[in-house]
Amino acid sequence: MIIHARLKYLASVFWDADSLVANPGDISALLKELSPFNLLPMTVIEPTMTGPVTRMAFQTLNGEIRIIATGKRLDVFKFPTDSTGTNMGTLNDFVSNSAKYFEICLGYFKRKGNRLALIQEGVFSKLDEGELQAVCNKLFRLPDIYTAHSPFEWDWKNICRVPHTFNGKTENVNTLAHLDRGQFILGPVSPISVTSSGVKLDAIKFEFDLNTPYDNPNLRFDVSDVISFLKNAVLWHSELLESISKSITEQINA
Repeated sequence: MIIHARLKYLASVFWDADSLVANPGDISALLKELSPFNLLPMTVIEPTMTGPVTRMAFQTLNGEIRIIATGKRLDVFKFPTDSTGTNMGTLNDFVSNSAKYFEICLGYFKRKGNRLALIQEGVFSKLDEGELQAVCNKLFRLPDIYTAHSPFEWDWKNICRVPHTFNGKTENVNTLAHLDRGQFILGPVSPISVTSSGVKLDAIKFEFDLNTPYDNPNLRFDVSDVISFLKNAVLWHSELLESISKSITEQINA
């Protein structure tokens, strides 16, 4: 399957940082550390059990890169700046840059993580109706009404755990694949589902999400672990994409 547009990259370190609130001292110090990347300071409001909390964040002027530090996670996003995501580059490019942001932020706050994640979203190239139906038939065992009347929207998701080793640690990594057929407008920041107006793209959107298990709360991942996970996860993403694409292509060509 050929990728038509890349819609989002996200790398995350889950941490225990409820005490970190937006303040001029930390914002100024981090802004200095992040100066080579031309980021601007901003704040976000995080809802918590005790009420809203103002957190630190940074982004590029066009919103392409965003770093958000909330109480439970440190996220690095990359978003498209046009309809096909020509600015997105490869997942490996994103990981290489994200590693620098994590090294700075985790080092500054002297924090470790208890979960790690790497996520990508995109849209596969347009298929004709027969090909879309072939994909649906591959993924689903449909009741009679839907075999008689082909569905024009569907949503398929599977998650398993795959053991992977990085930086000398072995984790059963949650491996999620999510395919969603729908009608979308593609544009800067995110796709928008269309219900009434706009130029429609009838396509299959994908999400691949690899993350370490949530059931181990130990803060065991330092900066070297984070970087190793992300670099290895690029390969695991590639293997997942290849497996999904092969299965779909074989069905289309059957």
